[in-house]
Amino acid sequence: MTRFPKERFCRFRGFSLLELLGVIAVAAMMMALLLPAISGFSSTAGRRGAVNILMNTFEQARVAALESGQTVYVGFADADFPVEDMRYAAFLVFREATEDEEAAGKSYVILKKWTRLPKNIAFKTFEQSIIGASPTVFAGLGQEMGSASRDESFPALGFNSSGAVDQPSVNLRLFLYEGYFAEGRDNLIRNKSTQESAAGLFEQISFSRYTGRAQLDITGTGS
Repeated sequence: MTRFPKERFCRFRGFSLLELLGVIAVAAMMMALLLPAISGFSSTAGRRGAVNILMNTFEQARVAALESGQTVYVGFADADFPVEDMRYAAFLVFREATEDEEAAGKSYVILKKWTRLPKNIAFKTFEQSIIGASPTVFAGLGQEMGSASRDESFPALGFNSSGAVDQPSVNLRLFLYEGYFAEGRDNLIRNKSTQESAAGLFEQISFSRYTGRAQLDITGTGS
């Protein structure tokens, strides 16, 4: 009578609680070491992304002014903007209406709706910047935006039909920093002591009055 060999069962040894705790501790230490590098990379990417978005927007607005023959504006959300987390962290592009559009009841034409900067990147409310200029009142813009109010008011950069900067008359600079605006002030999230002065800002964008060209002047690396 044929006998089949008995099946051999292998016993697999599991991890002990002590070993699991050891692995978790090592993983936690590695994450703690990598966190500053990851945070710094994310922050730098956010600032660079904001600069790229803005530089492209300003050039597109300038070209649109040249092509349409109408003044094109880039407006910036200020302290009165209805969405709190977009205050000093969003922008809008629009142009003056043509004669035909005015006949149809339009005052302005929206080219780019309100756009948010990358998270935790904002315009600094610095007196020597476009943001620090007195808000411009745009009569009838609210109607174009679907707002109950017919007028809108905020700081703006205007390119005329020659592509030159038409407004503001002074302080043709923008400053970016890492943080957000809340409770009536700028809230810095990194390198507070470095960013509190104009010299310590991470990015500064300036404009040529006569050509309308935007230029990135300074880029700080932070720490």
